[in-house]
Amino acid sequence: KDPQARIQALQPYLSDTRYVSIQIGIGGFRPMSAEEVYRNKYGDCKALSNYMMSLLKACDIPSNYTEIGMGEQSTLGTFVHPGYTNHVILQVPIAKDTLWVECTNPDIPLGYVHSGISGRNALVIKDGSAYLARVPSYPDSIQLSLVKAHIIINPEANASSDVSLTNHMQRYEPLIGFSKLDLRNKSDYLMRVSEQIPMEKINNIQSTEHKTASPSIHISYELKFPLQRSGNRLLVPAFPVRENKVQRLSASRTSDICIEKGFRNKDTIEFALPSNCKLESLPESIRLESKFGKYTTQIKVIGNKILCCRDWLMYSGKYPLNDYPDFKAFMERIKEDNLSKVILISR
Repeated sequence: KDPQARIQALQPYLSDTRYVSIQIGIGGFRPMSAEEVYRNKYGDCKALSNYMMSLLKACDIPSNYTEIGMGEQSTLGTFVHPGYTNHVILQVPIAKDTLWVECTNPDIPLGYVHSGISGRNALVIKDGSAYLARVPSYPDSIQLSLVKAHIIINPEANASSDVSLTNHMQRYEPLIGFSKLDLRNKSDYLMRVSEQIPMEKINNIQSTEHKTASPSIHISYELKFPLQRSGNRLLVPAFPVRENKVQRLSASRTSDICIEKGFRNKDTIEFALPSNCKLESLPESIRLESKFGKYTTQIKVIGNKILCCRDWLMYSGKYPLNDYPDFKAFMERIKEDNLSKVILISR
């Protein structure tokens, strides 16, 4: 009896089709019929959305064909025309909420608004007319990626670690279908995530996807890697299990700053030190706050362990050109900290 449960039950019909880009009619705006999609098991975004709309109608669930712009193309202001759009989704009004259903990728959980359409204007077509609607977006603070690692440093200048990675909301999107990958592709992805260390082995990869309206994926794995040595010193990256998201910035800029996607990274790294090593130096704990985001680290010694915690929140938004010096200083300080190391001396 629940409309959302009925919609969920119809998702396998979409899973039984495949996406193929097809343009028919003047300007390519006319979708294939639902009958053709059912018979051929393929269609483009227009055809698959129309197909799902027909399935919902058969189950007494009204829905509205909706034009939207993805990528650089977006419906502009109040002057609306399909020429400003390049994608079609479904708007499904239900009692508790409005669902925005992506029909080209049935792996996207029902009720979740993916990053390609969130926060954009859409042209909702209903009963022979149309109106402009805003697709909802999510706060930057819940675009969360959590890393936890327990790293054991051994006397031979190697390290072994148990790592867990949990990505939520838009951070989950690149990992949709991760569980279906073969072992080699899973390992390749995790090596890119841990780009600051030369990987030797990745073992025992486990993953669990939570396909809800607030989706997430949890990945756990074991890794082994060599440490950099300089004489009798070991140089250990303070935050090794994370991509360095800071690119090199130019000295000057000619356009405004646009941070399209905000995010939050939280890392908790625990190092267990060998008895034959003593600590020489630690990176300093820092705290940065600006209009672009917040960045804090806490690094401390607890017995024979070192705990390194980091929390980086980046705000999405557009900022004027004259903010560039502050933006550059903020990002370069983070980049510098990303490369910080714990230095140990072998006894």
